[in-house]
Amino acid sequence: MIEGYSITVVMPCRNEERAIVDILRTMPDVIDEVIVVDNNSTDSTAAVAASHGAKVLNEPRTDKGIGYGYALQSGIDAATSDVVFTMDADGTYPIHRIQSLITEMLAREKDFISCCRLPRQETEEKLWVRIAGVKILNGVLSLLYNYSVQDCLSGMMIMRRDKFAHCKFEEGGWNFSLELKLVALVDPDIRFAEIHIPYHDRILNQSKQQIFVTGFEHLLYLFRFRFTHPKRRLMKSAQYVEAA
Repeated sequence: MIEGYSITVVMPCRNEERAIVDILRTMPDVIDEVIVVDNNSTDSTAAVAASHGAKVLNEPRTDKGIGYGYALQSGIDAATSDVVFTMDADGTYPIHRIQSLITEMLAREKDFISCCRLPRQETEEKLWVRIAGVKILNGVLSLLYNYSVQDCLSGMMIMRRDKFAHCKFEEGGWNFSLELKLVALVDPDIRFAEIHIPYHDRILNQSKQQIFVTGFEHLLYLFRFRFTHPKRRLMKSAQYVEAA
């Protein structure tokens, strides 16, 4: 619990038995509930998570073979805390920053925080392709929604659960990360912000995404949401704040 607010961490998983051990072992004491959502793992991810105290859910649904969005939806729906913190279970996100990020969210009276991975310091081969893709999507989002973001695809997000209780999400695949942010952006009752975080590429497993296919699907989704979502309210320029 942080400042009287209970905290749930939700992690979608597929074959992360090795990485998730370190994450669960280092989970901050302020976390009240950890939900691991297993999406068709063929290893011992679920058993390992349960043995380390996590609440484990099974979410078999997929969209074109990807169940990332469905897994997050199931985890968020099952959360019982005031604040929900989403992150991947591959060890790429800074778990040690959970308390400071939530504290800043509460201090700034925000309802939704997207944890921004850019700018990046690493120079690994092919990293520039992914960074360029994210920047292109950021630019399109800015043009369509009149709101400047620094990282529209981050999987580390924080939200006040009650603010999203009425939302009916549709995306079961990789687009769910975009859907969640766009819902927060266009809803006048949800206060949105970004905070910079350190981020490192996964070490144990390769990414499950097909970069170019997924990127094109993200691009199409930005247009589809803009012209079909019932709350197409254009927003003022975003405030981007780098965390200390």
